[in-house]
Amino acid sequence: MDKNLEQLAQYVGRQLDQGIPEQVIRASLAQNRWTPEWIDAAFNVVHQNPAAFTVSEPQQPIHQEYHPQTTQEPNYVTAATRPQTKPHKHPGRKALVIMVLVTAVLIGLAIGGFLLVRAKQQRDQAAQTLPDIKTPSQTIAPKAPDDERKDDLNVLLSKFSDYYVAHSNYPTYTNMTDAAFMQQNFQVDPKAMTDPGWSKDNNLCAMNGTPEFAAKPATHCYSYEVTTHDGAACDNAAAPCERLTLTATLQNNKPYAVTLNRNAAAS
Repeated sequence: MDKNLEQLAQYVGRQLDQGIPEQVIRASLAQNRWTPEWIDAAFNVVHQNPAAFTVSEPQQPIHQEYHPQTTQEPNYVTAATRPQTKPHKHPGRKALVIMVLVTAVLIGLAIGGFLLVRAKQQRDQAAQTLPDIKTPSQTIAPKAPDDERKDDLNVLLSKFSDYYVAHSNYPTYTNMTDAAFMQQNFQVDPKAMTDPGWSKDNNLCAMNGTPEFAAKPATHCYSYEVTTHDGAACDNAAAPCERLTLTATLQNNKPYAVTLNRNAAAS
């Protein structure tokens, strides 16, 4: 198996095992310039062999600590039976005991330092959001309009997922047509909100010459619809907005929609 594909599949497996929706993972990979072919291949590898691509961390080698053994002291006679003579001093034995103790302390410090360094390395590895994989150098063919539409919706879906994590709701439609709100709370590349066939003269999804979401699915527009989790009207005051649907119209005039309900992918 190609090394890049294997590492990408390992990343996908870990994300799926943590409960992250597949669409959100695909969106994140698309943001990092992975092509649909690579993304599909990684998911196929994980689905075909899920046991080999899980979040479980490999067993770390067990480091046995060295405990120096002290020499068994002889069973001396008690004070009652000990001859009343001045005991002989053993300077050699005392020096040996001190040396053993110092050696044990040094070994303990060395092992402790090693374990601290090892723990830091593991934390740094766990903090990585994506594997350090170089995108293969190859000529990327221009995307078809429908592929671009699907990628745009996945990127937007990832942004809305992040917003829900921070606020426990999705923006209202009014929020999404408010330039000040968008600047402060939902900064996104305008290209991701622009249908390949969009025009500034399309009054369904254009404001002051810039793209915005349409209220309902429309040709050459991306629409944004939001409700409560069970489909009722919402305002994020009395009724929280917990379900959203993004829709694009494909070349065959059929709608392509993606939905999140309380940040879980929904059909």
